[in-house]
Amino acid sequence: TVLCPRASGVLAALGLVISPRRRDVQQTVMLRGDNPPVDEIVAARGARAREALGEPEAELRTTYELRYAGQAFELPIRAEPARLREAFEAAHEERYGYRDPDGELELVTVRVTATVQGAEIELDTVEPRELDEQMISLPESTVYVPSDWSARVDERGTILLRR
Repeated sequence: TVLCPRASGVLAALGLVISPRRRDVQQTVMLRGDNPPVDEIVAARGARAREALGEPEAELRTTYELRYAGQAFELPIRAEPARLREAFEAAHEERYGYRDPDGELELVTVRVTATVQGAEIELDTVEPRELDEQMISLPESTVYVPSDWSARVDERGTILLRR
């Protein structure tokens, strides 16, 4: 069985059109302690991400990259600033198998992502049917059907070839 998706000739381009658009803006901060002052940093990075995206109302998500002081690698944490230690320690324990409740927390990077939904498209409905052609012409491609194969279009517009 071979499946030829509807719009197969332009599927990658179609994916780009309907995918969410986003911009990431980050800043290295190197702050220590359980409650780092991040409000101004997040607000400034969020404004810059929205501006870069050209969408003043874009949804914002903030990721904090944290580690215990002295470690070489950070873990990305998405949580409210007041819950960073708790969220980091849970992620650290899951990844490395332990927590260090006395360890000093270090916030290395603040990353803010602005996102807007991609375009919505509506495809015409398709009537399922059997096909008896050897060459099936589509708006953006052609499908060859060998003589010992059968072809059928399903309700989504996918061409199913079977031998």
